[in-house]
Amino acid sequence: MRFAFGTAVAMILFGVLLSGVAGWRRVRGLSLEACRKITHVGMGLACLSFPLFVSTAWQAISLAVLFTAVLALLRLKPDLLWGGGELLPASRCESEGEFYFVAGAAFAVLFAREDRFVYLASMLMLTFADAAAALVGQWTGRLRCWGNDKTMEGSLAFCLVALLCLLGPCFVMEHGGDLGLILAICLLATVSEGISARGSDNLWIPVVCVAGLQLPRWVPPPFEVVAVFATTAALLGCVVFRKSRASGAGAGSRSLRCDADRPECVSPPARRPLQAATAPDEAR
Repeated sequence: MRFAFGTAVAMILFGVLLSGVAGWRRVRGLSLEACRKITHVGMGLACLSFPLFVSTAWQAISLAVLFTAVLALLRLKPDLLWGGGELLPASRCESEGEFYFVAGAAFAVLFAREDRFVYLASMLMLTFADAAAALVGQWTGRLRCWGNDKTMEGSLAFCLVALLCLLGPCFVMEHGGDLGLILAICLLATVSEGISARGSDNLWIPVVCVAGLQLPRWVPPPFEVVAVFATTAALLGCVVFRKSRASGAGAGSRSLRCDADRPECVSPPARRPLQAATAPDEAR
């Protein structure tokens, strides 16, 4: 009964949040990105209550399936929202962030619901650090170093807010956290967020936080810190290798950026066979 009541309240609040933000966008002309981040923070704050009524793995999975079905329906039928939709359907930016968000929250509920500190820290990081990175990167971001549209300024904001999200629960809940491990988790989460694409950082942030904070249960100190730093170094090495490989490939071939308004935007190798086949007809 508690699970059914909590789920019903969560779904009602979720609908009110989406409709309210959609109506605000329609009336005030709020940007789509701002609406998505407000929704992101609202969903994160709502997820903080899940351990209060979710007590089994099957309940967590059922809740995730229900939210996924609702999000998929809103993508297909955005007019169901009072404000006219165009909030979560992020097809314009090719992102599935809302579905990754549900997966990340489900992972945290499944593997950290019995440890309130781990769950609270992971969801706070997902809620506020990711939103801070997006806002700072959009407003002041200039240096792009991850091989995508994400900026170093946004990553620095993510790291600082993530540190606060981990240290805050430590003081409030009087949890004796290892400062070295907390710093290592913040760095690993920052790198994971920076290299993630299509909104998958909403999944990797709670995975990194939950796994990192629970690592001392299986790995004795200080090897858990070494393991997290080694993982971070490996990810950074992959970024450097990918960028060096991309720059090397770009040096030997002409760079071509696709534009939806230019139908002629086709790679030269793909056009050569067509041109060769039509050459005799064009000669006539």
